[in-house]
Amino acid sequence: MTNCPTCGVELHDIPDDVGIDPSRFEVHAAGKTIRLTPRQFELFAALYHKLGITISKKALIARLYKLRPHRAAPNTKTLDVWISILRKKMRPFGFRIEARWGLGVALFREPRMAVTPELTKDAP
Repeated sequence: MTNCPTCGVELHDIPDDVGIDPSRFEVHAAGKTIRLTPRQFELFAALYHKLGITISKKALIARLYKLRPHRAAPNTKTLDVWISILRKKMRPFGFRIEARWGLGVALFREPRMAVTPELTKDAP
C-alpha cells in the first residue's frame, strides 16, 4: 500500500509510475511532469485519493472549499468546468475522468501507456 504524501491517506491500486508533489502542485506520470494550478491540484488530489471510486460533486466542492469558509461555494456547473479542464490536461498522461450521471465523478488510470512527444508539450 502507498500513502498520500499530502495527507497520509492510504491509497489503493495506485500505479507505481505516478507521483504527486503538493509543494509544487505537480503530478509526475508517464515519465513527465504535469504542472497544475492549486485548484486543479486539489481537485486531482481528491480524485486520486479515491482512484476508481465515484465521488459526489457535493463532496468535491466541500473539499475544494474547506480552507475557504469566507467564500461561497460554487455551483456544480463551475465544478463541471474545472473537471473539463483537468480532464483535458490529464488525458495525455493516461488519466481518465468519468462523470457518473447522478452519482459524481471518478478518476481512472490506464495501464502504463506510451506517451507520444506531441502530447506532452507544456501548456502555456
